[in-house]
Amino acid sequence: MAKKIVRKSSKENPKKNTVEQNWIELFPFGISLAYGSRPVMIFKDEEEELTLPVWLNEMDAGLALAEADPNNTVDSPHFVTKKIMEEVGAELKECYFVEIIGHHQYVNLIFGGHRKLKSMRCRADQAMSLCVTSEARFFATQDYVDSCKIMDSALQVAAEELISQPGVEESTQKYLI
Repeated sequence: MAKKIVRKSSKENPKKNTVEQNWIELFPFGISLAYGSRPVMIFKDEEEELTLPVWLNEMDAGLALAEADPNNTVDSPHFVTKKIMEEVGAELKECYFVEIIGHHQYVNLIFGGHRKLKSMRCRADQAMSLCVTSEARFFATQDYVDSCKIMDSALQVAAEELISQPGVEESTQKYLI
């Protein structure tokens, strides 16, 4: 089965000043939590052949896990944000993975329903739980996915080197156990 590809013209492209690209729709697959490294949210294409790792901060990883749990009876931490968006008629519709700078991934969030709020660029690690709770659709290009795999390898090596350093587990904060 062929990958599901969504074509966007450069006029509609969420990354400005680029030529026409093939956007592949991705779906949240899971979150990997490992001691000593950042949590990683895994996205896969419809056939589960393509894998995109998205690094999260610990707080957004916890929120994304809570948001994805169908048995979660606690109000969403994004409750107020969603109420504000409802009041102004805005809806988070799509999330496009567009750029890597250093060890950070960036996304363009696409909104509908509001005349002023059309799109917003932000770090992926700060937006994933809101995107999950908003049931946004996720898209990336093959080139972006390939770049993230290279970055993932580099981050894993760095995390392993950090863990091997003496004293890394010692807390310098008086309230951190």
